[in-house]
Amino acid sequence: MTALLALFSLNANAADLEVDSGNRMYAHGRASVAVPAGARGIATPIGVAVGTEFEHGTTLGLRILGMNEPPKSFIGDPATPAAGTMIDWAYHKQITANMDMYPTASIGFAVAQNDNGYNIVLPLAETGIGMRMQTKPGEAGSFYVAPELGVIPFIGAPYAALNVGGTFGS
Repeated sequence: MTALLALFSLNANAADLEVDSGNRMYAHGRASVAVPAGARGIATPIGVAVGTEFEHGTTLGLRILGMNEPPKSFIGDPATPAAGTMIDWAYHKQITANMDMYPTASIGFAVAQNDNGYNIVLPLAETGIGMRMQTKPGEAGSFYVAPELGVIPFIGAPYAALNVGGTFGS
């Protein structure tokens, strides 16, 4: 019992420590085009994302997306628009005063219905590389534009995306 109280005391004291103030929040809009094999035309997912940009260059966020023409997958052939969410990770490396490059990886899902009205859950994963150009690197209040190229492995699709947003917070 004494050990539990000591452990609780250590955790309570750790909660009083100041959080690293070098981290910032980000928010952006994203539009992309993917060309899935075996799909009807092209997939055009759009969405918004929010997350944290950590002081050491890593970003981690949540993206909400939707698409009018979801791609056919090994699970089924969607007949309705799809909506879903993804977790985005990236590691940014500064290459010039206002530009950084980053590898990115995302995982999530989208939900649609087939011709019979049954739900289809489409697993989604993306991996790519991007280039972020920003007004005030490393500072809150920075506006950025970030083109990105990559691949969506589950549906065998190359993609191109454009992120437009900014950072805020301390």
